Amino acid sequence: MLFAACRKELDQVDIHEDKPTSKVEVETNVSGVIKDERSQIIPFATIILNDRSTQSDINGYFEIRDVYVNEEIDYMTIKKPGYFDQVESICPILADLHFIDISIEEKLYTHSSDADEDFTFIYSDLYEVFIPKNSLVNEAGAIYTGKYKVAPIKAVEGKTNAQFFTADRDQKLLDIAAICGIEITESQSNKPLFLNQKIAFRYNLKNIPNHSLQVYNYTDTSERVQSLTNVSIENGKLKFETQSLGKLILANAVAYKEADGKILADGKIFPFCSFQTSNNSQIAFHSRGTLNGEFRIYIPLEGSNSFHFINTCQQSVLNHELHFVSNDVKYLYEIKSSDASLNFISGNVNDCNSEPLTHGYLKLLENNSINTIFPIDQQGNFSLVVASCSGSTPMVQAFDITSNEQGEIQSIANGQSQNVLLKSCKGDYLGFTRYKMENLDLKYNTCQVRKISATSTLNEIYIFEYGLNGKLTEKVILEKNYDSTQGFVWRISQSSLINDQYQFREFVSDPEIFEFTENGKVFIECNIPKLRVENTKTSSKFEADLVYYKALKK
Repeated sequence: MLFAACRKELDQVDIHEDKPTSKVEVETNVSGVIKDERSQIIPFATIILNDRSTQSDINGYFEIRDVYVNEEIDYMTIKKPGYFDQVESICPILADLHFIDISIEEKLYTHSSDADEDFTFIYSDLYEVFIPKNSLVNEAGAIYTGKYKVAPIKAVEGKTNAQFFTADRDQKLLDIAAICGIEITESQSNKPLFLNQKIAFRYNLKNIPNHSLQVYNYTDTSERVQSLTNVSIENGKLKFETQSLGKLILANAVAYKEADGKILADGKIFPFCSFQTSNNSQIAFHSRGTLNGEFRIYIPLEGSNSFHFINTCQQSVLNHELHFVSNDVKYLYEIKSSDASLNFISGNVNDCNSEPLTHGYLKLLENNSINTIFPIDQQGNFSLVVASCSGSTPMVQAFDITSNEQGEIQSIANGQSQNVLLKSCKGDYLGFTRYKMENLDLKYNTCQVRKISATSTLNEIYIFEYGLNGKLTEKVILEKNYDSTQGFVWRISQSSLINDQYQFREFVSDPEIFEFTENGKVFIECNIPKLRVENTKTSSKFEADLVYYKALKK
């Protein structure tokens, strides 16, 4: 695990003697994008960081704000059905915003066997696993006797996005050579299976020059990683036994120190600067600076260390040999426009009502894939630096978190681009619906209404239809009837929400309805302060926290 940053002239490095054993916590902010191995966005993955959790949105983006983490290093876990769990490390900077590129691996079950037969699983020509008969048990601990299937963890050699430490008293940094492992499930039910004994692994070391490796259990980062015993080398293969299914780390444990630094671009803060590190010319670690250009990283003391500044095409555009200094100062690295194709972009984003976007973000796109996501402040302003691929044009797109709307993709001129105006929706504004109830916060970016008035009475009917991206999938009908003794009385004649899971039953307070013209179009805004709702699956009844429509009048 190695050090990297960004400056043409080496200044000094902030070296700390302390090992990351401190349990002191600091408050920070963490964001990132979840992708698969093909760089495809993974929405609705669960991200867990200590006692906090969230889900990635439709762009694979997540944020965890104001979270307390170990001040030296901490870990988050990413879970998604059909994918292997992924663990990522965070080297926190106080009150800053971190951005982490996270790639999770899909589970592909490539082999199957019977539990009452011996089976040797072979993954390519890299590793093999011997699974003895009657060695598998179910969650209850009973011997499993049916068919099972095996999903291999692809043997990722070299570069990694996480840093780990040994659990022994000396606590050393893991210089990772490869990650491997398997998961086993019942063939029919897909329920997980476990081992009741140790099984034998053999890993082919043909691509790993340094064979003095140890094997570590990847599953419990809260107590650091545990090394396995009885590891040996035979005929160019690393041999070991383990009773743990899941990811295993093949690594050298090395002495290390901590380095802090700051990254600038032409004298300005370089937010989310991408870099990777190498030790003895082997690329080992990829990371980014924070929103304020800060970084903290742990580096091995032996061998030659280098850092590499990375552009949006994942190309190294600048590298430098790292030399340690003993005094306790920060390492400052400045990349200049003469070193790379730097683009400085600033401006503001408006929502579909031409008001500043107060809750959203900006997507930086490369080859139509999200490269980085930048925050927008509460006044709709943004400022970012992009190290683009040679000859390419940066493209940005605004996203409104509240309405789940996103604007047109806009190309940005190379160099200095100021006062860029973006919009967080495409084309015409199609209305908006929002419900908050029973731990749900539902938003729809399409809403229209038909108002029917009886010519002979004062009665009115409002038919609200809503959905996503121009499609109308849900309907609510509100009736306003005049009674000579009670005056106007509201009732709900039809409602459907989430395939009829929720039904609107009765008003606790009357709807507040306004009709107005905006940008040449007529809208009806409806706010229902208090409304009783029933969950038809559980038969529970409760009051909604928010029911709101801004509907295009038809």
